[in-house]
Amino acid sequence: MTTVGRRIRDGVLSVVLLAFPALVFHANFKTQDSLNILDKVVLKIAAPLQAVVGWAVRGIGDTWKSYLFLVDVQGENQELRASNRELRAALAEKTRLAAHAAHLEKLLGLRRETPAETVAARVVGAKMSPYFRVTRLQLEDHTGTLRENLPVIAVAQGSGAPGAVVGLIHKVYSAAGRTFADVKLAVDPRSKIDVKVGVAGARGVLRGMQGETGYTCRLEYVDRADEVKVGDIVATSGIGGFFPPDLLIGKVSKVVRLDYALYQEVEVEPFIDFSKLDEVLIILAAPPPPDPDAADKLPAPPARGPVPAR
Repeated sequence: MTTVGRRIRDGVLSVVLLAFPALVFHANFKTQDSLNILDKVVLKIAAPLQAVVGWAVRGIGDTWKSYLFLVDVQGENQELRASNRELRAALAEKTRLAAHAAHLEKLLGLRRETPAETVAARVVGAKMSPYFRVTRLQLEDHTGTLRENLPVIAVAQGSGAPGAVVGLIHKVYSAAGRTFADVKLAVDPRSKIDVKVGVAGARGVLRGMQGETGYTCRLEYVDRADEVKVGDIVATSGIGGFFPPDLLIGKVSKVVRLDYALYQEVEVEPFIDFSKLDEVLIILAAPPPPDPDAADKLPAPPARGPVPAR
């Protein structure tokens, strides 16, 4: 085909393409009664095209509406997620505060039930090695006398009693106007606490276990003939002058009796979770000893003042 022929063809096609939409537009504005044969032919040809165009337009519109809806939903989801995070954080904080309040209430109960003068202290640090286990305490408002070898107790876990032994004050010092104390824990290998075991009252010495064994301890010098079994309660005997009697320490977790040994091998699980200590009580003074003659003494008569004359 020559260049002239192609130009004529392109011109005719352009005229048809431009004229056809005008014819369709013109026919759509006529009533059904005024349509001529050309109009009917144009509408019949254009009907499928109009359906396709209408379907495409509706699809694009629906897609755009869905997109806008999803954008709104995504924004709402982000707001809900942020609100959910805030609520979770607030709930976690309230749960922590409630647990801390419950712990302080137990500590207050322990203080009321301890028949001796005590002072509260907060745990601010811990040192642990294969050879020693020490916890550092801080006393905010203490004005009394704090010295070495004072017993330290805390709220016990699952022992059936409010408190148990933590250890003894090892060192006292001051810094920045505050009083600090290092506590040699009952599970320190250097610690020695005279104890009694179970209902039978078998005697032994509690010491921490050396090595990378965590917070564990054992009983030494428990006679092989003494009745000791797993689950027996271990408490202070009161001998030695440091701990009052009957302070809980832990329970027996393992017993080994060897035929050739004089003493049993006894391991003890402490009632105190030393890895989670936060507040403790320091016993400043032992309670006064009971009066041996109290049962024989009669109560004093009530005091009487002067009787007015009538």
